[in-house]
Amino acid sequence: MFKDLFKIPKELIEAFTLSSNLGQYPIFGYILSTFINSLMTLQVAIGWTKNAKIDDIYKDASLIYILVAVWNIKNFIMVIVYSVACEKFYSRIDDIKSNCALVLNLIPQKRASQKAIKNILRLCNVRFSKMRVCGLFIVDAALPLRLISLAATYCIVLLQFAFL
Repeated sequence: MFKDLFKIPKELIEAFTLSSNLGQYPIFGYILSTFINSLMTLQVAIGWTKNAKIDDIYKDASLIYILVAVWNIKNFIMVIVYSVACEKFYSRIDDIKSNCALVLNLIPQKRASQKAIKNILRLCNVRFSKMRVCGLFIVDAALPLRLISLAATYCIVLLQFAFL
């Protein structure tokens, strides 16, 4: 019975590790394209506002700009949703660790259950780590904030080049 108790977290961590390894390149591509698309949208909008002489062209361009801006917002929301999902998984692993530590403190006798719980704690401490995308950044709750901060910094640089 207690071997099954150890088997569940082990398979869960192995599945997460496998998905992290397989998914890191598509995730990196999606985050990079979101960042680049947001900067390109701003650069195009700056060019339209500097060169807008005919009202009809400006109206068509503003509609396109709104649609592209909505698309960029959708991309940022997808990054937020993925980061929240990863953060929920990390908190569940922390819950497993804290519950195992609590059970070890409550039951001081040597039993088979205590051995299984210690094995679960070792497994969580040794085999589990947060998802690192290509070794560049960790996918957690702070990722959307870091991405928006980076995009805002480069937006300011683009605006300075355009208007100063």
